[in-house]
Amino acid sequence: MLEEMRRGILASFGAVVLTREKIESVCQRLVEEAKMSKEDAERLANELYEAGKRQWTDLESGLKHALRSAMESIDVGSHQEVKRLREKLESVEKRVTLLESVGHVPHDKEGNRR
Repeated sequence: MLEEMRRGILASFGAVVLTREKIESVCQRLVEEAKMSKEDAERLANELYEAGKRQWTDLESGLKHALRSAMESIDVGSHQEVKRLREKLESVEKRVTLLESVGHVPHDKEGNRR
C-alpha cells in the first residue's frame, strides 16, 4: 500500500519539487485521515523529499549543461574571461595614464600622438 500511495503522490505532483514542509503536511494529513501509519508517513516523506532533491539536482545539472552548450555555440566569453579582460584593460589604462603624465605619449606609425 505504501508503494501505491508513493506512486500516486509522485504522479499527482509530477516533476514538481516539493518543499519539506509541504511533504510533511501531506503525510500528516494522511496519518490524520487514518490512511497511513505514522512510520509509513515518515518513510514516505523522506522518500519524496530525497526524490525531489535528486530531481532538482538533475534539472539543475541539465540546465547548466544546456546553458554551457548554448554559450559555446554563440561564442560568448565566460564570466571569468570577461573579468580577466576587464582587469587587463584597467592595467593598460593605468599605464597609459602614467605615460601621459610624464610626457611619454604613445605615437602611431606616422608619428602622430594618440
